[in-house]
Amino acid sequence: MFDITEKDILFKVQKYELHRTDIHFCIDILETIAGSSGHKFQAIPGDGIKIATNKDFLGFGDTANAALEDCLSKTKNKAAKTIQDNFCDRPTVEFLKDISKLV
Repeated sequence: MFDITEKDILFKVQKYELHRTDIHFCIDILETIAGSSGHKFQAIPGDGIKIATNKDFLGFGDTANAALEDCLSKTKNKAAKTIQDNFCDRPTVEFLKDISKLV
């Protein structure tokens, strides 16, 4: 359907912003459109430039809402510094494939 290599993953991305009293960050919802990522939906918090790569903050689900809820529940009681300290550079395809093995 889409002209990508067998190693590529094509995502449709939705963006949310969570504003708390001590921090605000984005949550990207990645829906796998083509290729294999292991999960239909992934929720990844970040600051717009960097993302959290710690599995303790990533959300997964069969729907966008389920992945978002999973991510929100994992970040709900975490200190702002704890979340920010886990942000790093944008993910590679290898990272996105690896996180599918986390759940």
